[in-house]
Amino acid sequence: MYDQSLTQVLRLTAEMENRAADGDWGAVQELDVARLAELEKLNHSPSIGAVQRTETLSCLLQSNHNIVNLAREAKSNLSLEREQLVLGRKATDSYQLVQEGL
Repeated sequence: MYDQSLTQVLRLTAEMENRAADGDWGAVQELDVARLAELEKLNHSPSIGAVQRTETLSCLLQSNHNIVNLAREAKSNLSLEREQLVLGRKATDSYQLVQEGL
């Protein structure tokens, strides 16, 4: 029988992954705080067996890996957007200088 905290940890983890895929990093952070609280309950739950703990940790590790990859991708996209904005700003500044010179 699964413990309620175990179920909650898995649900929160899945929700974190979904929110990360949507780019909602504030929600990911909030969910992580709630998940850590549930994990703490799990650490003190005698009803959770070693197999269940191992399965849960395996699931958490895989989800965390997915979330980290999504974060890296988002960071890369932000860097590209920033570069494009900087180039656009430089082009605008150059255009304004040319217009002022006419």
